[in-house]
Amino acid sequence: MDKNALDYCRELSLEVADLDQRIDQLRSKVESRKWPDGLPHSNYAADRLSGIVAKIADLDAVRRPKAAELAQLRGAIEDAMVSLSPAERRLIRLRYMDGFRWSKVAEKMGYSERQIYRYFETAIEKMSANVS
Repeated sequence: MDKNALDYCRELSLEVADLDQRIDQLRSKVESRKWPDGLPHSNYAADRLSGIVAKIADLDAVRRPKAAELAQLRGAIEDAMVSLSPAERRLIRLRYMDGFRWSKVAEKMGYSERQIYRYFETAIEKMSANVS
C-alpha cells in the first residue's frame, strides 16, 4: 500500500461524502414539498418534484459504484495496516478514511504536526512492506 493509494482513498471518500450530502439535500427538498399527510399537494408543481426525484436517482447511480470501490479499497487498506501500532492505524484512518486535514489529525491525536508526519512516514513504510 503506497501513499498514492491512500490519497485516492481519501479523495474517493470525500467524493462519496459529497454525493451523500447532495442526495440528502435533495431528499429534504422532497420532504419539504409534502404536507403532513405525506403527499404532495396541488400548490407544488408535480414536474418540479419529479425532477428532484430524478436528480436523486441520477446521483445515486453515480454514488453506488464509487461507494463499492471505496469499501473494497478500505478493506485493502485495513489488511495492509495489520502491522501498524494503534496510533499509526488511527492516524491513517483519520487522514485517509475520514478525510481530516493534517492539522486536525494532529489535534485529535494530541501530537504536533511534525510528530504526525513522522508517524505517517513510519506507517507508510510498514504498510508498503506488508503488501506483496
